[in-house]
Amino acid sequence: MKILFWLLAVPTGALAALVVLLNLAGRPLSAATPIWLSVLAALAVLALLAGARRLAIAGRPGLAGLLVVGSWLLFAVVLIVNGLARQRIWN
Repeated sequence: MKILFWLLAVPTGALAALVVLLNLAGRPLSAATPIWLSVLAALAVLALLAGARRLAIAGRPGLAGLLVVGSWLLFAVVLIVNGLARQRIWN
């Protein structure tokens, strides 16, 4: 179970760090997403990953894996809600 946690957490952390670095370098994810929002969401993902790492080291890798999946959902929900809030055409 620990291997599964690390297989989920390492790419997630790498992508979140990449989002932060790209945004701080001035390259937004999209024209509709403000830089501050994507950086904030990526930092929240990294914070959740840090908590998941503590759980994995403490012997709770299953719960830590769920926290990693929860971080994916957090990032997706933040960006989807932002996209819907900025939608100009509502059918």
